[in-house]
Amino acid sequence: MPVHEMRYRSWEGKVMPVPVRLLSVPRYTLLAVFNKYIAAVLLGIGVLQLIAYTGYLVIVTMPELQNLLDLEEVPVRLRDEQIFRYFYSAQYYVCLLMVLLAAPKMISPELAHRSIAIIFSRAIPKSGYILGKVIALGGLLSLLTWVQTSLLFFFMHVLYTPEHTFHAEFWPDTFMLFWKTLLLGVTMTVVLTFVGLAGSAITKNARHAVVLLLIVFLGPGLATTMISEIFRVNVPPVSLRHLTQDMGYLLYNPGELVRDTGPVWVTFAMVLWIAVAFGVVLRQLRPHRVYRE
Repeated sequence: MPVHEMRYRSWEGKVMPVPVRLLSVPRYTLLAVFNKYIAAVLLGIGVLQLIAYTGYLVIVTMPELQNLLDLEEVPVRLRDEQIFRYFYSAQYYVCLLMVLLAAPKMISPELAHRSIAIIFSRAIPKSGYILGKVIALGGLLSLLTWVQTSLLFFFMHVLYTPEHTFHAEFWPDTFMLFWKTLLLGVTMTVVLTFVGLAGSAITKNARHAVVLLLIVFLGPGLATTMISEIFRVNVPPVSLRHLTQDMGYLLYNPGELVRDTGPVWVTFAMVLWIAVAFGVVLRQLRPHRVYRE
């Protein structure tokens, strides 16, 4: 009887460059996120604040438009730093919804279907895989945070008259406002990105990841509030919402800060959140864990 010799053949095709291979992770991750229209809808809702504040700037800088709209009084003039602080205070919740929607679908399904072992066995290292997930989720959150505030700062630069304090005191005050805005936006993006990926990496079930992230986002705030009310003590804030809020006060309006929270504690707590979340991701994606499961 004839015997057919079978052997494995090596890949003789074209190997894609390293940047293309690494960018394939965030590309397919975003395709999985935007497989449902709700992600695009949520991203559109996240742009509403930028549109609203831009319209506000147009109205307050154009008296003829105020007359055309028959405004009886001049609109309430917010300080520039108040605009950015109010922006981040509301945008934080939009970012939370985006994390709850997008993050559970980034790592959990690949752990459940064991496709992550195949990914690690190919030409994409673990560091490239994690970097791709960070780029995907961080890019979505960046579109909701510091990218929009940078555009808002640019609109202020265009709409305000040369006599406005925005231009008159640009280098001593206004330019520092821009860096403070970037610092708050980038910090919030990095923290939420790593926390979201940690919640997705810690379980194979995407629904369980949503529950875990809800506990992480809501639990610390509720716990510190209960401890403060029961024992009548001033507990330093540890929840991401309180830390983000206090960071905004410290950067923009330190005199209006209600709690006695200093920059050292806020910085330490933020770094601790990032370190713990990053450690969880590294631990869950260790090669022997991935291949064993």
